[in-house]
Amino acid sequence: AVAVPFNSLWKEEEYAFGLKDSGTKVLICDPERHRLAAGSCASLGVHTIVTRAPKGQPPAGAVAYAAVVEAGKGKAAPDALNVDSDDMAALLYTSGTTG
Repeated sequence: AVAVPFNSLWKEEEYAFGLKDSGTKVLICDPERHRLAAGSCASLGVHTIVTRAPKGQPPAGAVAYAAVVEAGKGKAAPDALNVDSDDMAALLYTSGTTG
């Protein structure tokens, strides 16, 4: 997996670009970011995990983070991965400014 942090100030079309361009498979976000990215996630087949879901109820099309944690309790940890020094760890999108 590669971490792809998105700017929390992005608008809907920026999320659409970032999700498609990065090849995102799973988006972990809060309810507001889910609202902005839900359409793109649905059309791209991106699974969505929502943190801080109101009353533990995630928006339609998403899974609550707490439910994911609960489902993993008591399960064996995944096998260790072989990681090479040239493997990508993160993909960063910037505002486009160079200062």
